[in-house]
Amino acid sequence: MEKLKGLMAHPRFALHGFYFFLVFLILIFLIFSAVSGPGTKYYWLKIVLKADAKPGEAGAKWSLGGLGACDENKTCTAVAPHGRAVQGCLIWHLAVAVIFLATAMTQAVLVLRPQDRSSLTVSYLTLLLPPAFLLLFMLSALIADFAVRASIGAADDVETVETQGSFWLSTVASVFSVIWVIVAEYVMWRERKTRRAEEEEKEVTQNKRAKKEQPEEEVKKGGFMMSWNPWSRN
Repeated sequence: MEKLKGLMAHPRFALHGFYFFLVFLILIFLIFSAVSGPGTKYYWLKIVLKADAKPGEAGAKWSLGGLGACDENKTCTAVAPHGRAVQGCLIWHLAVAVIFLATAMTQAVLVLRPQDRSSLTVSYLTLLLPPAFLLLFMLSALIADFAVRASIGAADDVETVETQGSFWLSTVASVFSVIWVIVAEYVMWRERKTRRAEEEEKEVTQNKRAKKEQPEEEVKKGGFMMSWNPWSRN
């Protein structure tokens, strides 16, 4: 039995490590997309304005990110055409990252710590937290990205919209989120199965010990009764 426990410990440790590795990757992708701009030297979108745009903006090329925007002359500003929409969307990325971290840590605590198996609240939380985050927050961030890009592309003053590499980081984060949900549900199932096996083994051990001690108690009890029986002295 000890050898079996030793063999089970390695994949269990690897599975928990993979869980937190996915958490780290998702956070990195969400944060990196949000901090695009002049400070990081990579951008989220590039747009070219139409020739009949506002005076001073006709034909201008802008690189937009969460930390600001720069034109083709490397003049950077926090306020640029359609820059507010991009910044609002990428601020939501940061909010989703914070929510995801709280969700992942709560899930880990609920699954990995000893808990009352009869608690329906804990059972439902561990079951529903990962998919709820995926549906409510991660997909909303992904939809917001494409909605903002589409709205900027449909604007009257925009000639072309070009997505940059950081635009797709949220898509990658969404893919990893799906994997994280699967891993989180599997970790929950595996931990419950492991604890159930440990409890059954403990119960079997206690029953064996009780059966072993029971005859000894009966012998002692029988000896005590015989000592008070006057006929036993004969």
